[in-house]
Amino acid sequence: MIIAEPTARAKEIVKGMENPENWKLPLEPFSTEDAELASEVEYAVNFYHGGSEVANFLGGLVKRITSKGYYHYVGA
Repeated sequence: MIIAEPTARAKEIVKGMENPENWKLPLEPFSTEDAELASEVEYAVNFYHGGSEVANFLGGLVKRITSKGYYHYVGA
């Protein structure tokens, strides 16, 4: 099985969501109306942090992505 690296734009967004003191802590939420970008960011958050939460707003037009953080998902 080949696991694809997240896109460059998703990596940058996830980096901006992370706590600068410790990237393994819960992430700040990211919201977008762009379904493709939401999918990329969700994939990147799962890839780097082990899990994510996605909420839909305005009838699914806006997606809000966040994560409880690496420590939460790996059980540390």
